Amino acid sequence: MNIFTMINGWGSAIKCSTRIPNFNFKNIIFEKNRPDLEETTLVQSSFDNLLMQLPVTIIKTKHIVRDKQCKHLYPDMLQAMIKNKTSVKIKDVVVAFVAWDKDNSPVKIKESIDFGDGAYIKTVNYTDINLIPGGIFKGQRGLEIDESCEINTFKSIVLSYTNYKEETWINPQFEKFCSLYEGKQLN
Repeated sequence: MNIFTMINGWGSAIKCSTRIPNFNFKNIIFEKNRPDLEETTLVQSSFDNLLMQLPVTIIKTKHIVRDKQCKHLYPDMLQAMIKNKTSVKIKDVVVAFVAWDKDNSPVKIKESIDFGDGAYIKTVNYTDINLIPGGIFKGQRGLEIDESCEINTFKSIVLSYTNYKEETWINPQFEKFCSLYEGKQLN
């Protein structure tokens, strides 16, 4: 995985991977330094509570089985319900997914059309969702997974959102999400 470094609003560097879609970096919005988001040693259980304080959050996830017999034609899908807690209308949201098997071991997620071996974190671009302030996106979109993926549990996080002023917010907690969950046993 290729990693590059980006300077955030406070002058400190954050790592981003090439799994982040192409952004217009001139209009990036960074979360202002908030006491409730200060650097702490987090465990997986308390991290979920921290994510719920962010301006755009995942409030529910679903593993949809579209057809038990023809998974190659109608692949299972990982979906996320997204809540907009901002005061602006959101155009696009990027969501990242991580998964585990029945033994809580990490699973490399392979998409239904994926020419590689999959990855521990996969992203989905929810484009043109037109999410109003206070609204919830429940659309029939998500991450279509390969029939060989044996996913029992999964989590998701909003990686970024773009509003109609073409300003992009990048989640300041994404790096922590990766360090807690990517390729790690679920506690």
